Amino acid sequence: MSLTVYCAAPITGGDYRSVFAYFENAKRVLESYGMDIRVLHPMVGKEVLLRELEAAESVPDGGPVCTPQAIFQRDRWMIRESNVTYLNLAHADAVSIGCCMELAIANTLGKHTVLVMPEDSCHQHAFVLAAADIIFPSEDEALDYLTVLAEGC
Repeated sequence: MSLTVYCAAPITGGDYRSVFAYFENAKRVLESYGMDIRVLHPMVGKEVLLRELEAAESVPDGGPVCTPQAIFQRDRWMIRESNVTYLNLAHADAVSIGCCMELAIANTLGKHTVLVMPEDSCHQHAFVLAAADIIFPSEDEALDYLTVLAEGC
């Protein structure tokens, strides 16, 4: 059996190059375990944002794939398709409404939720704490856990 992981991390406030780089690195790390891991994330299929940002150096119009409805419904679909939702809030400077929504969706759909959240995180809230199955203070600990899960699948 393979493991499908939906990766989430804050997007708002970051530049698209950094956001894409984070998700591509997370995907590369998870896939490097050599297990049968499929990685989904919010930037899949949104490369148009990266091209437009490089050309215009402004907030781009991503077209139909970047409307609020498209973003919400597609992320919900990806979470539904996954076995595990991995949310990394380790580097969040402000509360990520998107990540909180993704966590709530994953919890409601009965997905296993793995959260990276330092003790001093701005996300320390009863709803976040209750919706996450497992909370790790560091990315390395969470990735080690995901490796164990992948080996068991």
